[in-house]
Amino acid sequence: ASTILDAYTQIPQLKQQSAYHRLDVIDRCFSKRAVEEIISALDTEATQEPDDWISTTIRALNKASPASLKISLRSIREGRFEGVGQCLIRENRMVSHVMKGDISKDLVEGCRAILTDKDKNPKWEP
Repeated sequence: ASTILDAYTQIPQLKQQSAYHRLDVIDRCFSKRAVEEIISALDTEATQEPDDWISTTIRALNKASPASLKISLRSIREGRFEGVGQCLIRENRMVSHVMKGDISKDLVEGCRAILTDKDKNPKWEP
């Protein structure tokens, strides 16, 4: 089986911008415990080694709802130890609570800023 697989296996040609080339930075920064620590670590990386990927990531995280970032980080961390079924159940529950506004009103605020007023300036209330 190995001989057959080896005969048809090709080494992928990764693009220069591939996240694969940044795994060391990703591991250093995203292994932090809290969202604030992750952003701080990315800021440190950006000052030491300017990189478009890091800058774009920082901007995206700073634009996102702080509550959503924290919810997502916790979900990802818990999901590492769960099966797909458990992850999907948790995801469904999270989305249900976020849509109802039980946890935060940030979804409504994000929709207002992007879809209704189109000012692209959400006022998060973490």
